Amino acid sequence: MVIPYKYVDFEPWYDGVYRDEKKEVKAARSFELVHENKSDKAVLIIHGYSGYPGENVRPARDLYSEGFDVFVPRLPGHGTSGKDFLKSKASDWIKVVENATRDLLSRYKSLDLIGHSMGAGLVVIAAKKFPEVHKVVLAAPAMTDTPWHLPTPPFIVNFVSLFLRKWPLKWASDPEYVMYYEDAPADDPYLGEEYWRWLYPKMIKNLYKVMMQSGKDVQDLEMPLLTIACGRDQVTGGTRISDFIIRDKKKGYKEEYLVKNATHYLFYDKDKEAEEEAIRKIVDFLKD
Repeated sequence: MVIPYKYVDFEPWYDGVYRDEKKEVKAARSFELVHENKSDKAVLIIHGYSGYPGENVRPARDLYSEGFDVFVPRLPGHGTSGKDFLKSKASDWIKVVENATRDLLSRYKSLDLIGHSMGAGLVVIAAKKFPEVHKVVLAAPAMTDTPWHLPTPPFIVNFVSLFLRKWPLKWASDPEYVMYYEDAPADDPYLGEEYWRWLYPKMIKNLYKVMMQSGKDVQDLEMPLLTIACGRDQVTGGTRISDFIIRDKKKGYKEEYLVKNATHYLFYDKDKEAEEEAIRKIVDFLKD
């Protein structure tokens, strides 16, 4: 099957949010996969903190092949520059996902949401606001129901952000992660210099806002919910973070599925068998 990637601005989804000054790199372009005879079921896929749409090509491609129309937008401040990143905020990211969800619900009979990492928190917040969402998938979710599970206490992050704009980190491109976007991994060096080589305290504050709000909202969701936990998740700690999501099963169907050899980057993983297992579980869950 030929996959008809179409790069789209999704202009109405960005009403009332920060508009980036720098153009996004190729990997970060928003895209859609829509069948010639429009499907009656759609999927919205949201990337994570300092991520970009190109990370989600693999699930988008597989779901399109199963008959879904798929939409993958870019969050404000992501995939452009560190300066844009610092000018965006949690409320911008939340609003884009809510705008997208509202629009797609008006055009499709059924809408599923998939979020990766911080994107999982964003789709939870949207799903609470729009309970008519059909199903929700949280892939390697960066969420928590208590500040004690955050990597650094919020009061420390808040204090540091008053004095420090950014702090250098060690980062190097890892060729074992095989990307699927066009010309991959051509944009890795630039994105690394703008995003992954730095710790931005102000942006960690915004990340924490999403993590904490979604950690509270997730227990109110009544639609079927699947959490994909990654046994080798070096970012969230795998099941330690995701267990609380399914603790209360009174409201709707909640399932956790562990992919033992998957890292945090399960949609383009080092272990291709783990990647395949995660994608297949998601596709099967949404097809049922």
